[in-house]
Amino acid sequence: MTHTNLHSEASNSQNISMKAPNLLLFGNPLLDVTVKVSDDELLKKYNLDRNGQAEVSLDKLTNIFNDARARYRTFKYSLGGSSLNSARILATLGQRNLLFFGAIGNDQNGKVVREILKRSGVNSCLQELNTRTGTCVCLYQGSDRSLIANIGAALKCEKSHIEANISKFETDVEYYYIEGFFIPEKMDICRYLYNKYSQNLNTLLITNLNAPYIVKNFQKDITWLVKKADIVFGNRDEFEELASINGLASMDDLIADLLGGYTKTHRQKVIIITDGSNPVLCYEGNVNGIETNIIEVPKVKHDKIIDTTGAGDSFVSGFLYALMKGSDMRQCIELGCKISSIVIQTIGCNLPKNINVEELS
Repeated sequence: MTHTNLHSEASNSQNISMKAPNLLLFGNPLLDVTVKVSDDELLKKYNLDRNGQAEVSLDKLTNIFNDARARYRTFKYSLGGSSLNSARILATLGQRNLLFFGAIGNDQNGKVVREILKRSGVNSCLQELNTRTGTCVCLYQGSDRSLIANIGAALKCEKSHIEANISKFETDVEYYYIEGFFIPEKMDICRYLYNKYSQNLNTLLITNLNAPYIVKNFQKDITWLVKKADIVFGNRDEFEELASINGLASMDDLIADLLGGYTKTHRQKVIIITDGSNPVLCYEGNVNGIETNIIEVPKVKHDKIIDTTGAGDSFVSGFLYALMKGSDMRQCIELGCKISSIVIQTIGCNLPKNINVEELS
């Protein structure tokens, strides 16, 4: 049994009329548990990368969390999931003309997700399933973070849920954002969104590679989505993995393949590659040629970097905020970099409530 709530977090009502959104985001909503660690004992015990991402069984995740809580005692609950992180930062920036789609469980963690969503001001359309809400434990130490997740209910979001609710807004939506983590078991939704709302239409389909293991483990699906998308985000490691699984010898070959195969003639496809504190590379093009831009990243002193967990998701938020305001690609990337540079100086993917985005633009 499932049910759906179309929920505006600016209201206490569960089913209300709301302003038609301009941006729809699709992702895996998670309850994040952030733990500050002071050594590598847990990482060694559970064979975890100091700065990596992994999906594990519920039993293993529970053991990791119980060990972390007993050893380090201090932890914090927050909302997680790539698209949802981006939606939250957008809301903090003042852009609430959006709607997040995903699935949670009919459990206590699901209630916590709803409560935090309510406070964050993010409009959501959540399918509620009789299973466990997705959870992610983040072990952070300095600027490194190890993310260990069990996707739970988020993995089971159904196409029927999307179809039944998206039709209420379809004529007003300009942007569709699908996180790479959304691909497993939900490619029917990705194909539906492309076929009905992107192919041959003047809308933007945007995606994110999100993690090398997603690229490696879902080669066919991620390649399909990346080739169909109008804008693609990812870091250097993720794009290098994409090149490798497709048998391409270099990043240049990958860019040429992705942009040269873009079939829309009224716009250019955009590839954006981040690389930590190194410059962002932006490639724009189609069958008629490729343009490359290099954008410097604001420098943040190492001792100011607290948690890089939300660096990529907050970069996307700044980019989308500027894009929805009509900014050009360079301006979008510059704002993305500025927002990300602020977020990495806090715990989790969060912005100060009093931030003035106009001063940053």
